[in-house]
Amino acid sequence: MKRPVKIVDYNPQWPKLFESEKPLILSVIGHLVVGIEHVGSTAVIGLGAKPIIDIIVAIKNLKDAHKCIRPLESIGYEYVPEYEESIPERRYFHKGKPPKEQHYHLHMVELTSDFWERHLLFRDYLRAHPESAQEYYELKKKLAIKYGSDREGYTNAKTSFIESVVSKAKSIRRKTRPVEFVVGCDLEEFKEYYKRNGYVGELGTGELGITEEKIVTQEPSHLIVWRENDKIIGHAIWHETNTEEHRKGDPRDKEDREILRNLLGEKRDFVELHEIWLMKEYRGKGYGKKFFAFFEEFMRKKDYDSIIYYAFHPAALTICRQRGYKEDYLTKEAEYVFYLLLK
Repeated sequence: MKRPVKIVDYNPQWPKLFESEKPLILSVIGHLVVGIEHVGSTAVIGLGAKPIIDIIVAIKNLKDAHKCIRPLESIGYEYVPEYEESIPERRYFHKGKPPKEQHYHLHMVELTSDFWERHLLFRDYLRAHPESAQEYYELKKKLAIKYGSDREGYTNAKTSFIESVVSKAKSIRRKTRPVEFVVGCDLEEFKEYYKRNGYVGELGTGELGITEEKIVTQEPSHLIVWRENDKIIGHAIWHETNTEEHRKGDPRDKEDREILRNLLGEKRDFVELHEIWLMKEYRGKGYGKKFFAFFEEFMRKKDYDSIIYYAFHPAALTICRQRGYKEDYLTKEAEYVFYLLLK
C-alpha cells in the first residue's frame, strides 16, 4: 500500500542535509559533474514540504549517466529507470527509506536542459517571493488531504501553479536577466550572433576558425558564453590536452613542447584556454578579469589542476600576470605561453 503524501512544516536542517550530501556525491562522481543544486520545496527557507531533499546534478552529456550508477550505489543511491519514458532528459536515483531514514531524490540532467532551468527558476522565484511560497504551501496541504496516497494525482494537481510560477520567473528574467555564464551553446546561433556583431576569429573574418569550430562541434560544453540580459558579452573556448599530444603537426611543435615541459613537467594533462573574446563595448571595464576568475574556478570544480593559455594581446598579458600565471615566450610566434596551477 502506498504511503499518503505528508506535508510538514519547514525544517531548518534541510539545507544542512543538502550541504552534507553534496560532497559525498562529488566524492564519487565529481569528475563528471558540472553543476549540483538543492531544489524543490526543501530548498526554500520557510516553505513546508514533503521531507525529501531534492538534488539536481548536471553532467556534460547524459550519455555518461550510466557511469554514475555504480559510484552512486556505493553511497546508498538506487537507480530508478522506470520514469525515463515520460522524462527522457532525466536519470533518477533515490536514497533512504522513510520514515526511519532521511529520503533523498537525485535528478541527473544536462546543464543546458529545460529540466535544470525550470527547477532553478521555480526555486529562485519562491525564494524571492515569500507570499508565493506561502500560497504554494497552503495549496500542497489541501492537495495532500484531497489526494491522500494518490501521489500521481497530487503531483498533477500542482502543475498549473508550478507552470504559472515558472512563466512569471521567465518573464522577469527576460526583463532583468542577470549576468550569467552559459556552458554550451547552439553553434549555429553562436556563429550567427558573432557574424552580426563584429567577432573576428583566427581567420580575420566573422567566422569561427577551423580549430575553434572543431572543438565546439565535438564537445559543445567546451564553449562558455557570457550573457547579460540576453546579450552576449563574450565567450571562451577550451579543450583538454597534454604535453605529449599538444599541437601535433604544428611547425612550432619542438619549441612549444620544450616550453610546456619546462612549465609542467613530462606527460602532464591540462586544459588549454584556446580563445577568450569580449565584445568591444565590454573591453577595458574589468570584464576580462571576471571571465578569467570564472574560468579558473569552473576548471577547479571540474577537478583539473592546470591551465595553459597562449596570448599576445596586451590586455590578456596584463590579466595573466596579475592573476599569478607563470610565463614563457615563443620566439618564433612572438607570443607568450601562460600557465596556472589550480591546486
